Amino acid sequence: MKILSVEIGYSRTILCEVDTQNRRVSNMFVIPTPDHVLDDGMLRNDDSFANELRDALDTRGIKTRQVVFTVTGNRIASRDVEIPYVKRNMIAEVLKTNQADYFPMDLRNYRVAYTILEVLKQQGKESDAADLEVVDIDEEIEEELGKKGRKKRKKLEKKKAKLKAKEAKKNKKKKKGKAQDEGYTGYRLSLLAMPKDMVAAYRSFAHKCGLELKDIDYNGNSLFQAMRKECAQDVQALIKVNERRTQVLILVDGNVVMSRFVPYGIDEAVAEVYDEGLVLPGASYDEAINHLQTTHTLTPAQAGSFSELISGILKVLELYESQNPERQIDRIVLVGLGGTINSFCNLLTQEIGMDVDIMTDLPGFHIPRDEKNNDLGEYVSCLGAVLSPANFFTEERKAQKAFGVDVNDITRLAMIILALLAVALVAIGVLGYITERGKNATLKARFRNYSAMLTSYQEYTLSKQAAQYMQDAFDATQLPTGTLVEFIEELEEKMPANLYVSSFIADREKVTVSVTAPTKEEAADAIIQFRTFESLSEVTVSGITDSGTGGGGVTFTMVGTYKQAAEEAQPAQGEAQPAPGEAQPAPETTNDLLQTGE
Repeated sequence: MKILSVEIGYSRTILCEVDTQNRRVSNMFVIPTPDHVLDDGMLRNDDSFANELRDALDTRGIKTRQVVFTVTGNRIASRDVEIPYVKRNMIAEVLKTNQADYFPMDLRNYRVAYTILEVLKQQGKESDAADLEVVDIDEEIEEELGKKGRKKRKKLEKKKAKLKAKEAKKNKKKKKGKAQDEGYTGYRLSLLAMPKDMVAAYRSFAHKCGLELKDIDYNGNSLFQAMRKECAQDVQALIKVNERRTQVLILVDGNVVMSRFVPYGIDEAVAEVYDEGLVLPGASYDEAINHLQTTHTLTPAQAGSFSELISGILKVLELYESQNPERQIDRIVLVGLGGTINSFCNLLTQEIGMDVDIMTDLPGFHIPRDEKNNDLGEYVSCLGAVLSPANFFTEERKAQKAFGVDVNDITRLAMIILALLAVALVAIGVLGYITERGKNATLKARFRNYSAMLTSYQEYTLSKQAAQYMQDAFDATQLPTGTLVEFIEELEEKMPANLYVSSFIADREKVTVSVTAPTKEEAADAIIQFRTFESLSEVTVSGITDSGTGGGGVTFTMVGTYKQAAEEAQPAQGEAQPAPGEAQPAPETTNDLLQTGE
C-alpha cells in the first residue's frame, strides 16, 4: 500500500510517496510553502496552499490518497519517561493512568502518544559467555579512552556489536512470554502531547487536499525511525538542520539517549545571501538556497550567520560527552536542509574538529538512483514517518474495534463485495447487450429482405385511409329528411307571409330557425303556431330581441325537436320492439325523396 508522507516547513514542503510493503520510494519532490502558512507547527490560511499541493500531486500523476504528516514545534510537548515492564498492549493504559504526572498542563486539550526508545534490562542478571566477552571488550575500551586510538576503539565496538547481535538471535528463539525471566525491567519512552486543535488543522488540510489523514508523526520520532538501521552501532550524532530549527539526536547502539533542539537554522544564512545582493531582490527562497548549495566557500558574513547555530550544536555534543565519558561520539551525520549545503558541512567539520558525514543513501529504502545524491538528507524525516509513526489516534482506533474486528477491515471487505457485485452486474449487462445486439442484427436483416414490399404496403395503407375518409363523408350525407319536409310544409301553411326567416339549420334530430316578426303580437302568434306543429314534439324559444321604435321588429330563435326523433329516442311504453334479427325499415333519405318525387 502506498502512503504519501509530507513535512511542511516554513519555506519548503517535502513530499515522498512510499510503498510500505517493500519500502520502495516512487516520488520525492519539494514545493514552496507560502508565507504565513506555518506558525510554530500550526497550519493557518492554508486554502490556497491546499490547492497548490493538490495541483502538484495531479501534475506528477500521484493517485495515493492516504497521507502521513511529520510535524515539529514548541506546541508539541516531549518528555522521556521510564515505566515498569508490561506487555506492549498495556503501555498506553499505564501512561494514561500517570500522564498527569508527566505534563504540567490540562491534557483534555491534548492528544498523547509515545514511542519506545529502549527496552531496559536488569543490571545484575546472571551473565552468559557472550555477556562476559562483552565485559572484557568494555574493559579494553576503557583502556583506549585515554589514548588517541580511535580506530582500535571502533574495531572493539564492532566486535561488541556482533556479540550483542548473536545474543539477540538466541533470545528470539525463546518464547515471547518469558521476557521478564530474561531480565527485562522496563521501557524508556518518548512521551508526546500534541494540541487537539493542531491535529484538527492537519486533518482539515488533508481534506482540502483531497487526502485521507492516516497518521501524524513527531519529527524527532520520524528522524529516529529512518536512521535506526544506519545508527545501529556505536555512538552517533544526528544533526537535522531545517529553516529555523535544528534537532540533535545522540544514538548509542540504535537507542536514543539524548534529544535537544537549537532555535537556529539556515534562514540566517539565506538572509545574508539577500543582504549581500548575491541573488535578485525578488528571488525566491529556493533560489537563495540553490546559491548556497552551489557555492563551495561561504563568505565571512554567511559563515558568521552560522555561529549561533554551530555554538548550540557544540553545546549539545559537549553535554553528552561530559555525561558519558566512557562512550564518546564516533560519528556525526548531517541531514535536513543543512545537509544539502556542502560549504556548511565543511564549516561544521572545522568547528567541531571531527568529520561530519552527509547522507547519500538510506538503508532499508529503495531509493531511485537519480535521487541518491546530497539532497537525500532533506527527505529523511518524510521517509521515517511511514515506518512507525507516533500513534496520536489511539482512541479512534479503539473505537473502530467492534467485537474484536477492525471496522476498517469490515469496510474494506464490504468494498470488495460491492466491487464484485458491480462486476457481476456489468457482466450481466454486457451479456444482455450482446443478446439484444444479435436480435437487432436479425431484425435489420429481415427489414432489408422486406424493404421491396414497403412501398406497396405504404401505398395500400394510404389508399385504405382515403377510402375510409370517403366512406365517412358519404355516410355523413345520408340523413333522414322526411320530417324536415313535413316541417317545411307546416311552416308554409301556418306562418304568416310577413314573417321573415333569417337563418335555418337542420340536422337529424332538430331544427333551429331565426325569425323576425314586424310586431310583438305577430311574434307571439308565430310562437303559438310553432307549438301546434305536428312534426315537432318540443319547441323552445330563446334570444327574443325587440328593436323598439326603429322599425326592426321582434327577432327570436326557435328550436324544435322532431317528433319522430323523440319517439325513436324514447319509444312508448308497451310498444312492440323489433326482434334482434328482424329487419327494420330504413329511414327516408334525400336520395329516396328525390326518387319518389317528394
